[in-house]
Amino acid sequence: VIATTEVGLPGILLPAGSIIDLAGLNDRQIAMNGFDVHRLLNDRKPDVIYMPHPHYVDLNRALSESEAFNKSYSLYSGDLLGVDMGVALRKVGPHYTALERLMPEVATRPNETHVQ
Repeated sequence: VIATTEVGLPGILLPAGSIIDLAGLNDRQIAMNGFDVHRLLNDRKPDVIYMPHPHYVDLNRALSESEAFNKSYSLYSGDLLGVDMGVALRKVGPHYTALERLMPEVATRPNETHVQ
């Protein structure tokens, strides 16, 4: 399960996967009820959060200020990854070890960075 505001490419790369559209355009729960960081992290528990585009200031702030997010996810900032948006991996997710190996060597210090 991946949560992102940019659903196009992940949707193509993971046709059998589950995508949570954080912008709510393709997600009935978020479209009808608005984004709720606690509901996302406690109920839906995405394995990967492709961090919201920097223009989504409130979403980024909600995640970065969430105790549950900081406790449950390893954050790899876009700066460390050499891209605009970071990636957060759920530490107890079934694919955490495999996904963590995909992170560049420079990004070995999760949660020492800040959401852009």
